[in-house]
Amino acid sequence: MKFKRTHYQFGTLERKKRKRGPDVWAYRYRQAQPNGTVRHKSTVIGTIEQYPTKSQAKKAAEVFRLSANPDNPAQHGVSWGALVDRYVADEMPRRKSSRRGYLIFLNNFIKPKWGEYAIAKVSSFAVQEWLKNLMRSNDSRRPVAPKSKVAIRSLMHILYDCALRWGFVPLQINPFGNRLVRIKEASKKLREARVLTVEQFHRLLEHRLMNKEPFRTMAHLAMCLGLRCNELFALRWSDIDRQTSALNIERGVVRGIIDDPKTPSSEASLPLATELADLLTKWKQRSPFKAASDFIFASPLRGGTSPYEPHGIQQNRLRVAGLETGLGDGIGWHTFRHTYCSLLDDLGAPLRVQQKLMRHADARMTLKYGKAFSQSESKANQKVVDLVLTETTG
Repeated sequence: MKFKRTHYQFGTLERKKRKRGPDVWAYRYRQAQPNGTVRHKSTVIGTIEQYPTKSQAKKAAEVFRLSANPDNPAQHGVSWGALVDRYVADEMPRRKSSRRGYLIFLNNFIKPKWGEYAIAKVSSFAVQEWLKNLMRSNDSRRPVAPKSKVAIRSLMHILYDCALRWGFVPLQINPFGNRLVRIKEASKKLREARVLTVEQFHRLLEHRLMNKEPFRTMAHLAMCLGLRCNELFALRWSDIDRQTSALNIERGVVRGIIDDPKTPSSEASLPLATELADLLTKWKQRSPFKAASDFIFASPLRGGTSPYEPHGIQQNRLRVAGLETGLGDGIGWHTFRHTYCSLLDDLGAPLRVQQKLMRHADARMTLKYGKAFSQSESKANQKVVDLVLTETTG
């Protein structure tokens, strides 16, 4: 029996003129058809403005050569640049805000450093040393935070998994796991999460920057439901269900872009207490944007077409109010979420209930949120002391 040899085709790259606009680079190759015939295909790589030289266009065409050689894509080596391009085209998460974060790491860090290297030529040790001294792309004097380094390593791990699945490298252990690429202080938080007492929260609301509407209602809603700020500002009046006394979390807003919630478990209905519903009703009576499709916290500066910008309120109101009321720096929207979880724990809510209300997929994430109040620690310790001493004296 004779076996048909698989040939690797490099294809051809040519410059083509267009009736309108600049010339383009076109990649031509042969594609095998199900009936055994071969069909000639052509794919536009980009314009000469995007790729001024032919060598630049050849690098950009590498990802298309992978599709042209599905039976033997790795015969001549595949670069990290081509792997990134293929991943962006086929595997990138659909959530817009997630894509934005991934693209920042891919285009600012991974591709500039490793884009020219063959996938198999990059070792775990080389990546670990690179991450150790990695500096921010927009500020060469500031190192990248450990959390961001972990995200970059995880992304390289995902990319290598794709390379294994697509046959770009031989099947083997992924060299970019946390056992082989270790990041110093990866689990250490650069800033401790802030948690407020109820008295501190009320003191914050009495500040001149927070005692006005709608900022006061924003803070109440965030504190009483533990909402993420992207969920809080994406709420519409139609999300309130008075019949079931529930608030439906159906979307988020990140940098002005309306998107899906952060995770599937984030999309849920939360119990809406009567007192909180009444606060929202009072704000609706004052708001100029009352239609069901309007945002609850629509920005009047934008004609109600989009909500207030969370970061601006955090920096110009929450943070300033915290400093001027003596609560210190670092108070933001996530402070309310941490405080909400801490209050649930302090009031004795079971972990399963806390996880459900926080809308975490994993209870281990819930355990990372909040912290015990000092008064609660004293009470818990006193109970142990009373028990032990009673047993001893008895």
